[in-house]
Amino acid sequence: MLNYIKKTTQKNIAIILLITIGILIKLYNFNTEDLWWDEMLSFWSSSPDINFSKTFHRNLDVNLGSQIVFTYLLKFFYLIFGYDPYISRLLPISFGVLSIPALFLLIKKLNLNDHLFLILFLFLFNSYIISYEQELRTYSLIVLLSILSFIFFLNLYRKNNFLNLTLLSIINLIGILSHTFFSIILISQFVFLL
Repeated sequence: MLNYIKKTTQKNIAIILLITIGILIKLYNFNTEDLWWDEMLSFWSSSPDINFSKTFHRNLDVNLGSQIVFTYLLKFFYLIFGYDPYISRLLPISFGVLSIPALFLLIKKLNLNDHLFLILFLFLFNSYIISYEQELRTYSLIVLLSILSFIFFLNLYRKNNFLNLTLLSIINLIGILSHTFFSIILISQFVFLL
C-alpha cells in the first residue's frame, strides 16, 4: 500500500511539473514579434472603440464572417484590460491553458489514464500548438472548443438527455461560428452516430 501511494505521488508530481513547464513555455517569448498582418486585422476588427455592429461588419470584411466569436471575445478582453497590442496575445494563450483541464477530463472520459503522461507531453510540447496559441487568431479557441465538443458528445452518447444535447449544441454552434473547419468535427460526430 505504501509503495502504491509513493508511486502515485511521484506520478502526480511529474504531471504537475509537466503542466507547469508546458504553461511556462506557452508564455515564454509570447510577445517577441510584432503582430502579423492577419493578427493586425483581428486587432483592428475587435476595437472596443466601435460598436458591436461595426465590429461584426469589420469581421465580415476581413474574415468573411469566420472568427466572429473570437472577435467578440477579444473585444470584451480589450474592454476589461485595455486596447493594447502587447497584451492581446494573452487571450489565445489563456484558451490554451484552459485546454489543459479540458484535456484531462477528455482523457478521463475515454479511460486513457494509463496514457495521461504521454498525451499531456505531446499536447503541451507540440510546437504547432504553442506557436498558434501565441497568435492573435482563433486557433487556440478552436482547440479548446474541439476538446469540449468531444467531451459533451461522449456525455450525450453515454447518457442521452436534454442537458447534454444543449451543451453539445451550444459548443458546436460556437465552434462553427469560430471557424469553418469546425464542421469537420460536426460531420465526424454525425457519421459516428450513423
